[in-house]
Amino acid sequence: MSDWVRAMVSFSEGAGIRPRVLVVGTSNGIRKGGYAEYLSDIVDVTNVSLGASTSIHSIHSTHDVDFANYDFCVLDFCVNEEAPLRNGMMSWDDIDSILKNLICRATASRCLPVVLILPRLLQVEPVIRDPYVRLAERHRIPYLDGYALVASKARGLVGNPRALKIVNRTGGGLLIGAGVATVTLSSART
Repeated sequence: MSDWVRAMVSFSEGAGIRPRVLVVGTSNGIRKGGYAEYLSDIVDVTNVSLGASTSIHSIHSTHDVDFANYDFCVLDFCVNEEAPLRNGMMSWDDIDSILKNLICRATASRCLPVVLILPRLLQVEPVIRDPYVRLAERHRIPYLDGYALVASKARGLVGNPRALKIVNRTGGGLLIGAGVATVTLSSART
């Protein structure tokens, strides 16, 4: 369990109430069995996510949102902004401006934004992860780095012969980026 989920649980236990969480993001936020459904078991969730969306969608989806009604706000756009950023359809300046606006609106209302950086399976190092981490660090808000989480788990797979067989049987060539650590499993023979 991540630190911010622990914080939400501690908050609710200490206050005798369930934290109120606004989820603003992509299809990952509305997927059956996804993280928002998991969160709804432990906190009160309002979800304004839209599938196949980027942070541009948040301008519309949060237009009438009063962030003072929430304790936390999950920002989940990273996964859908990788391709547009890589292909030049969006610039980081555009994304940063939109997210900065969301973060400022939330924090001004005493709602703590949490940046969710969900990974994509890529054959190249992701371009979106590092700017999102810097954004969260610059604003001193929590973030969950899915790339780092997957990479830390992948390090355990490297020493597991059964895991290598599974990867090789599917054709190999798995690259998991985590900024500081990248694990490549492509040419192992079992």
